[in-house]
Amino acid sequence: NNRFNSISFKTSGTTGTPLKGRVLKSDLRKRFLRILKSQNDFGINLKLNYARFINHKLFGKDIVLEDFANKHYFFSINELSEQRIIEYAKHIDRLNIGIIEAYPSTIFSLVTLLEKYNLSIESVKHIICTAEKLTFEQKERIENFFKCKVFDYYGSTEQSAFIKLTKENLYLNDNEIAFIEVLDNQEQLCKEGETGNIIVTSFTSKAFPLIRYNIGDKCKVNSINFCKDGFPTYSITEILGRDEETLVLDNGKRVSRFSLSLKLLPEKILSSQLFFYRKEKKAVLNYLSKDVIRDKEFEEFSNHLLGRIGTDYVIKFNHVIRLSKEKSGKVRTVFII
Repeated sequence: NNRFNSISFKTSGTTGTPLKGRVLKSDLRKRFLRILKSQNDFGINLKLNYARFINHKLFGKDIVLEDFANKHYFFSINELSEQRIIEYAKHIDRLNIGIIEAYPSTIFSLVTLLEKYNLSIESVKHIICTAEKLTFEQKERIENFFKCKVFDYYGSTEQSAFIKLTKENLYLNDNEIAFIEVLDNQEQLCKEGETGNIIVTSFTSKAFPLIRYNIGDKCKVNSINFCKDGFPTYSITEILGRDEETLVLDNGKRVSRFSLSLKLLPEKILSSQLFFYRKEKKAVLNYLSKDVIRDKEFEEFSNHLLGRIGTDYVIKFNHVIRLSKEKSGKVRTVFII
């Protein structure tokens, strides 16, 4: 595998420890086609103007970057705040946006601000969520505001499973992308109504095989159907384990998905925890590594994080010999204090 037929990926993991590998471009195409088919089956009109809310700079644009050829528009989530919500609403209306795709927390923040300032958007017909857990409260508020069903799907940086939300509000695994098992802590198959670990055997990870891979997330089983060969197929009530703390800034902006910044930590780091102290405007990163790492090596991480939370925060780095664990034994990554 090389840079011509594959692309690299890097995860942050539930403990902040990155996993690196490659995924074939042919496997990516297969995944994208399955995702598009699922969206079409859900009733999404993919011909409508499509907006993605992303956590990247927009080449000099503050709010929106326009791709006229494909009728795709990229909105920056970094400026989504009370001071600029009217501008966001005007842009969405002006561009006749019919589909919005973003993290659930981003869309929920958008809805909260629009409601607060009594703003409405009539053009949006479809909402697509991914990359974070969609809570019941978020789903209800988003659907009530936009008067449409939310299409939510679960994927991963590793390009493993693809689990989609149906109109019956249940999640189903796409068996052409991956086979999943849901196991309890004793590695036994979970029964209906039980919560367990998602174990993935991916069919679209030929460059970096994932066989019975514990992805680190949990789900609650609604029902199980066994095929003739004895393998289980699940319908899932809820996908758990991807909740992340949300930092609310002074301007009302809500920031989450800190794993996007943690991916940029130096490769020497084995594991890490990020603490935000709101009153002191301070962020502290505790990290495990063989040796102390110079602050200069954190520059890429710092620039990305401060670009999201603001330069009024100060970041400090601590080399530690252990990280704090919850009672369950899990190492939590982000703390808001």
